[in-house]
This record gives sequence, C-alpha cells and structure tokens, in this order.
Amino acid sequence: RNFKPMKIVLCSLNEQEKIASKIEELFSKIDSTNKSLEYTKLQLELCKQSLLNAAVSGTIFGNEEKYDQIPLSDVIDSIGQGWSPKCEKIPSLNDEDWAVITTTAIQPMKFDDKQNKKLPQNLEPKLKLELEEDDLLITRAGPRSRVGITCLIKKTRRRLLLCDKAYRIRFKKTLVNPKFFEIILNSPKIVIEINGIKTGTSDSGLNITMKRFSNLIIPLPSIKQQEQIVSQIEQGFSLIENTQNIVNSTLQTLEIMRMSVLK
Repeated sequence: RNFKPMKIVLCSLNEQEKIASKIEELFSKIDSTNKSLEYTKLQLELCKQSLLNAAVSGTIFGNEEKYDQIPLSDVIDSIGQGWSPKCEKIPSLNDEDWAVITTTAIQPMKFDDKQNKKLPQNLEPKLKLELEEDDLLITRAGPRSRVGITCLIKKTRRRLLLCDKAYRIRFKKTLVNPKFFEIILNSPKIVIEINGIKTGTSDSGLNITMKRFSNLIIPLPSIKQQEQIVSQIEQGFSLIENTQNIVNSTLQTLEIMRMSVLK
C-alpha cells in the first residue's frame, strides 16, 4: 500500500519501437546460439555414451575385438554392503572425524567424499568398512533412478565408512584393472543389464541382490587390453569435458549478454 513512485525513462513512441525491434533482433540471435549450444551439450553426452559402448563391444580401436564373456563373480575378490547407524545430521568436514557416506556420494563414474554424515562419538567405527582407493561402489537399494549407480574411488579422505545401501567390490588384481570395470559398469549396454536385475514392486523402493549382481555377464579383455581401453576412454573424456566447459562458459556469457542488452 505504501509503494513509492518509480521514475522511468520515457522516450518517444518511435524511439520505443526502434529499441524494442533491436532488442528482439539481438534476443533472437542469443536464443539461436543458446539452442545450438544446448544441442552441442547433448551431442557431447552422446559421444561419451558411444565411447563407453565401444569399450564393451570391442570396437574402441576400430576393428572389433572378441572378448571372453564371464560372470562378474569370476573377477570379484570380495563384495559386501555397509552399515547405516543413526548418524548426526551434519557432514564430517575433515578426516579427523569418522563419517558414513550417503548414497549421493556415489554418482556415475564420480565419487564425492563430501556427501556423508558424521558418526556420533559414542559409536565405534567398523574399521573393516573404511573406504579405500580402487574400491568400486554400486548403490543397491533406493528409488529406481538411484539404484545401480556405479563409481570407482580414485581418491578419498580417511575415516569414511560404507553405508548399508551400497555394495563395495574389490577385484582380483591379477585379472582386473578397476578403472576398466568402472567403464564397463557405466556403459549403456551394461546399465540396461543392471536395470534388468533390479527387484521390487515400487519404483520408489527397488533393490539389487548380491547374487544377481555377481551373476552379471561382462566382457573380460586381457589386463593389457584393459589398460589400453582405459587410456583411450580417459583421453576421449578429457577432450569431451574440455569442450563441455567451453560450452557452459559460453552459455553463461550469453545470459550476461542478455542482461547487458536490457541495460
């Protein structure tokens, strides 16, 4: 009710029409560029998926390679789920405190050790559940979209414990490069297979049993071939991610330009 009068610039009607026309012209160019860049982002993501599929199918180096197809259990050294005690609602911000990861720490091919809940001081940590580099994690229970998410721990802080809603897999080092299996379990073909082994009656609460996951059929190239595939994927992903960063930066610049036009 107590609005203060606002002063605005009011030019002639003819000048207003010129300004509106110019703004529409510039906004049209910005929108067109924005649409092209969003399409580029989609294509870059498809390139990632194509690379992952090529790793599974044996076509990543051009000529098709025939790999042995084995159950995952043949290369697993150990598999187990974690522990979900009643934790504090706040995360542990440093490795002086013990904490239990939340399932959001596990993202496709990415581990975020900041996603955790602090373990109360009156609870003793289960040391055998402490996470280490080269542990492969997969979410085993939760909503459909969050079950079967896989990542490899390439780097982590100390004193982080595995939660109950995830499996930790450790591989037989003589047979497996862990980075290769992170690639395999995130490839579209195997993701479809993982979706097929989920059990439950509601999309809000599905599960992957240890037995079903261990029986998953996966390709097994030689260790040398695995290392070559990992190297090829890392190079390809690095190029794609650099391009994605440029695209995202340009999209931000376009928004700044839009505001500059209005100013």
